[in-house]
Amino acid sequence: EALFDDPDALRLEPQVSQWNDADRQQLIADEGWAAEEASALQTGAEWAAGFMLAVDSFPGLWAPPDDEELAAQLTLSLDCIRVLCQPPGAAAIAIHIAQHYPPGVTPDRESMFVDGCLAAQDLRMLWVDAVPRGETRRVAPTPGRNEPCPCGSGKKYKRCHGAVA
Repeated sequence: EALFDDPDALRLEPQVSQWNDADRQQLIADEGWAAEEASALQTGAEWAAGFMLAVDSFPGLWAPPDDEELAAQLTLSLDCIRVLCQPPGAAAIAIHIAQHYPPGVTPDRESMFVDGCLAAQDLRMLWVDAVPRGETRRVAPTPGRNEPCPCGSGKKYKRCHGAVA
């Protein structure tokens, strides 16, 4: 309900490792990491990779809905998360920024991560709105122990079909 009341408020705050240039330089200097390996450590990258692994593992659950507007929302939201998996300077990041941000706006990594979290919330709302509802299952109530058995034997339920072997 909180998402319906204020969909733009950030409700998902995953615990992620925060990485900055100083942290990466320290790994290169102290731990002997290669520069390329250290540059892959970006805030939110591991979270986004895990999210996209779930999407790729269950493709049937992430099939675009028939509604074009909902399908576009699904694509946009997944793109906002997928771009976090890219290493710094990747062409996919520049393409994403050009497609989804106003001209002249270049978001920093933190802003893109917040956008990815908001996209995950949007996906939750999309899931609530677009997923087909299953048919309601109706279950007949079981008779009480001392009521007559519904099979018509005339015995109490506990002595007939309710008996535990």
